[in-house]
Amino acid sequence: APRSWIARLVLPARLVLLAGERATVLAMGCGEMEACRLRTLGLCEGAAVSVVRTRDCTLLEVRGSRLAVCLSLASDITVLPVA
Repeated sequence: APRSWIARLVLPARLVLLAGERATVLAMGCGEMEACRLRTLGLCEGAAVSVVRTRDCTLLEVRGSRLAVCLSLASDITVLPVA
């Protein structure tokens, strides 16, 4: 994929993905404990995600479930936006 299409889920002070947008998770750049917990909840490399809401946290829909991720943790998740 062209590098310009690969983006972090959230950047400080600016959202890359907005509510309603979809993406595929490419990498988990957070700490191993956080990544393990997120993978247990279904948020892992290759997972398709939809952004439900972005406010105090990022609310994602992953594999039929909703998962709230704090903005600092979301900024460590690399995604590929889906058209």
